[in-house]
Amino acid sequence: MSFILDLSGIELKLDIRGYDKNYDKTSDNSWCECDFSFRARPWLDYEIKNDELLLSSEVDELSKSLTKLLKGEFCEHCECYEFWCLESDFVFKLYPQKDRREDPKYAYIAPAYEFQDIYLEWCVYFWHDYCTENFMTFTLQREDIEKLRDYLISVKKNSLRLR
Repeated sequence: MSFILDLSGIELKLDIRGYDKNYDKTSDNSWCECDFSFRARPWLDYEIKNDELLLSSEVDELSKSLTKLLKGEFCEHCECYEFWCLESDFVFKLYPQKDRREDPKYAYIAPAYEFQDIYLEWCVYFWHDYCTENFMTFTLQREDIEKLRDYLISVKKNSLRLR
């Protein structure tokens, strides 16, 4: 089952297979096979297929971290929480809700804009025979974060049915 999301005209597609709920017994050897793509033709067409990009433990930890973010359980004084995957394709930066009234960067805040809602920056590093220092960042707002978290949970649940 694929996860598909429209990020303001950029189509994100992610498919995670091979999640193993018993990863704690296999240490860091329980890789999920992943396909992902980011497309906005004609200017963007990046795809990786059948690659071991996420550990089963990372699927768990990321879904837990996204749940914490959605519930407001990250400290609002923390700038962001970074989730680095063992493989260097993905870095997820989770930003908690922020009270702009306490931020010295702002001299004035219009009514109804006092709070900045949660968001996530998904950094995707590019490969060219090796991981380069080049990357693109895709921003997900609350609704998209919920969808990603729900997809990760469904990957875990569906793997239980397949066994």
